[in-house]
Amino acid sequence: MVGMDQITGLVQKSRGEALSVGDYGQYRKSCAGRILNLRRKLHIVTPKGRKFENKKTETLYPKDEEHLAEWRDYYLASSERAWAHAMHMKSLQAAETGNATLSGPTRAHIISRLVKATKSASHLIQISKQEKNQQDYLAANAYKRWLDGAVAFESQKWETCLGAFSDAQVVYTALGTAGDTATYSDWISETIEPSLRYAAYQRRLPRTLAIPKIVARFTSRDSDFIQQALQLSPSCISGDDAPSNTETDVSAVQQNLPTSIAWRGRTVKLEDARIAQALATVKESEKGIQEILASDASSSEKAAAFEKVLGPSQDAVDATKSAIDELLSEGVESSDARIQSLQITRTAVNFDLIGWRIGRNRVLSGSDDGAGFFAEPPRAVKSRKTAATSRKQGDVESTSRGEGMGRKLARLRERAVLYDSTLQSIDSVRELPGVAGDTGLLKKLVSRKAYFSALRSTTIARSHALHGNNKNALALFSRAWQHASVMDTFDDDEAEARSQVPRHYVTSEQATKLKTITQGLVVQFSGLVEMDNLEAEAIKTEKAKAVWLAPLIERMDDYPAGGADLSNLVDYPPKLRPVPVKPIFLDLAWNYIQYPGAVKQLQAAATPSDSSEAQKAPAKKGWFGFGRS
Repeated sequence: MVGMDQITGLVQKSRGEALSVGDYGQYRKSCAGRILNLRRKLHIVTPKGRKFENKKTETLYPKDEEHLAEWRDYYLASSERAWAHAMHMKSLQAAETGNATLSGPTRAHIISRLVKATKSASHLIQISKQEKNQQDYLAANAYKRWLDGAVAFESQKWETCLGAFSDAQVVYTALGTAGDTATYSDWISETIEPSLRYAAYQRRLPRTLAIPKIVARFTSRDSDFIQQALQLSPSCISGDDAPSNTETDVSAVQQNLPTSIAWRGRTVKLEDARIAQALATVKESEKGIQEILASDASSSEKAAAFEKVLGPSQDAVDATKSAIDELLSEGVESSDARIQSLQITRTAVNFDLIGWRIGRNRVLSGSDDGAGFFAEPPRAVKSRKTAATSRKQGDVESTSRGEGMGRKLARLRERAVLYDSTLQSIDSVRELPGVAGDTGLLKKLVSRKAYFSALRSTTIARSHALHGNNKNALALFSRAWQHASVMDTFDDDEAEARSQVPRHYVTSEQATKLKTITQGLVVQFSGLVEMDNLEAEAIKTEKAKAVWLAPLIERMDDYPAGGADLSNLVDYPPKLRPVPVKPIFLDLAWNYIQYPGAVKQLQAAATPSDSSEAQKAPAKKGWFGFGRS
């Protein structure tokens, strides 16, 4: 049997098996079958053919201490069956009406099933008292308070709902510190926190009020099981010192979390604590990136530092989307001030997330955003003595000259992929709310796209240059120079206001440097292409000259415009040179070649042999020469 401290794991396991496809009815049937088996074990089932007798089970289990584990499972299954019945009716109503609005009779029926579940859960508390197990007692009370919260949630009693769910979270947090932390953490995040957040919204609490603060405010501290939970884990209420005043709560939160966000001259308040917490984490992680970028770490190590800020940035984006979806599902119109503020917040956090992604790509590209050939700067050349010592120690010197063709092409290919990703990110900015009407931002996006398009064309041109296709390289370098020349809007003011971490900002200095590099490459490869053309022309002239020096008999298929050169008809005296002959001619000639001494052999072969002995030998008959003659 399962102890009470494992009740959460048992409920999660049984629900996970039956609710994998969201079928509460199937889960209710499985609980009913489990109840029938337990009633038979406990001898409280009505025998077949007899009249039903309602036995008071609460008067049975105190006298039957040998079967307390079965009683625990019985009441747990009874509670879960009633809860599954309520959720099944709720899901059917939502499927029929298309929304979560419940009618009066249906709501009353659902509440009655949940109340029945709480009554069965109350017996679990009595059993745990009889066993005198602290963890069992805490787990039973937490489960009971969670069901109380579900009843208050459906009854729309938000104050009671907040208190019940807060008590359950405090106890589960305390049990998690002494047991399976992952099990209780999943239970809290999946079943308690969403209900707490919705109840807090209905209670008109500020969205900047974090979940721990709500729990600390509404927990019933005078309860016996809460006091035991605090003894088991004093930190289970993280906001224990939080005042009961809402305004003071908000001011305490504002000391650690940002209260507003700015975007293109607009400042909006952050009313959702999840968004504020994610942005605070981003700001803290940005300091670590600055330290790593200032060190001598490699490009891969610097790019890995961006992962610490990309996660919180994505959390801020998800939290903003969830907040908008929640308001829309509640019937709030898009023109509402709350929706508009969240839309501005959504654009700002998405813009920052795209900037972090582009910054990581720029770090991976190398110095000057990859305008140079190598992603990593070549190391300094060592002296002969130092190089000899390094070779003895197995140190391989990494220089640009020692790198092979395959490795160079691989680096260029990786860099082209980074530029493609950056260009896609810049295009995705246009799809954000409010960007299409911002003319100033659109001009900057055009310049940024031209900057990275020039880098991409430069990278592809270098790969053609490695293969010796100087004409293709020149065309691509010329295209890169055109991209770099059309840039007319830069981010000098925004880049200076921001930190030194590379993002999607392009300064005038970076654009000028790229333009100078591409212009130099165009001049360089223009000379190389001209040299290739002169060389090809010289080779063509030599071939024409060689053809002109050949005699007329070898140029019978040429028809010169100025007439044939009759002064050079044939080579005289003729030169000895091989003549191509087909193999079949040699085979025919072999039949007519007569070598000395071969005539007698041919005559002997043509003379008929003596056939007298062959005539005397009888012919063989039968199978395999055996048989009668």
